[in-house]
Amino acid sequence: MLILRHISIGRLLFNKIFYSHKVPAEHRVRLATSEFTNFALFWWSDLYNANNAAAMPQTWNALKQCMKSHFVHHYYQRDLRLKLQTLKQGDKGVAAYYQELIISLTHCGVNKVDADASARFFGNLNHDIQNILDYKEWQNFSQLYHLAIKAERGVQGRKQHQSFSSNNGRNFQQRSEPETPKISVAPQPSTPAFSSGLSKMSNVQPPHLKKKCDSRCFY
Repeated sequence: MLILRHISIGRLLFNKIFYSHKVPAEHRVRLATSEFTNFALFWWSDLYNANNAAAMPQTWNALKQCMKSHFVHHYYQRDLRLKLQTLKQGDKGVAAYYQELIISLTHCGVNKVDADASARFFGNLNHDIQNILDYKEWQNFSQLYHLAIKAERGVQGRKQHQSFSSNNGRNFQQRSEPETPKISVAPQPSTPAFSSGLSKMSNVQPPHLKKKCDSRCFY
């Protein structure tokens, strides 16, 4: 994966240099190979020293194809295409999903301005954004991307509004509920100390009654 990523980045970089400096087609192979380093340099030197003119790429497209067949194994392409097939927006933003899709399309050699790329981008967006884009019209991939960005902002604003309304309704309900008054229970009055004394005194008989009772019991 790393080798293929470097090759893709190098291809884009050289294309930019060729376009900016208006490099003629017959000089592009020489310019590109002069920037080779490490293993690519040894590979090109062995290929050049073999004195096999038929094996030497003469055009920029032939050089790219030769390097791809030599450095990139077939299962790299298979893994990249599987990743491209299963790529979805998910929890990513539209911009992050778009960038990842563009990189995957570039690695797989798929033209990003093709209608298939637009259909792939639209089909793997989240459903809430797709529902908005169903009522929009676009002519190319770039227009679809900008419409998806606007749709995402609309979805985010709607979610924030719903969250704000839900919080306000909850706070209003809490304020509108009357508070239950707290009933204070008065403590039971304690029995005075003298009441126990009176009860004890009521059980004591006067002396003259006690004496009469004792004499009667004697008889």
